Amino acid sequence: MEGDGNGRDRWSPGRWLCLVGVLSGLVGCSGSPEVELRNDSPQTVSNLVVSGTGFTERIGTVRAGEGRRIVVRPISESGVRIEFEAGGRRMDSGSQGYVEPRGGYRIRAVIGTDLEIQVSDRVSGH
Repeated sequence: MEGDGNGRDRWSPGRWLCLVGVLSGLVGCSGSPEVELRNDSPQTVSNLVVSGTGFTERIGTVRAGEGRRIVVRPISESGVRIEFEAGGRRMDSGSQGYVEPRGGYRIRAVIGTDLEIQVSDRVSGH
């Protein structure tokens, strides 16, 4: 590394970007809960909302066969609620699964061919 004449090292923009990337990766592994959504129904779902204790994430529209992955920020122990509209119906999973603010919790929510919502949870190790 080059010095700046004052005994300090100068960092190029590329090094700063690398540092930001590494720090972002570490924060991503800090255990914030993730929700993985998958629409396995033959219909587009709209007005999709994921909510729980202290958070509401408005996803919007998810087409048939598509998925989304989001980080949620519950303020305490929480279930996850999935709501959406499809085919003239309003679907609501009610509170399912289990997450905490930290600890690597993961929720997988699958919208099935009948528009029913299957939710499973797990803790992933980093």
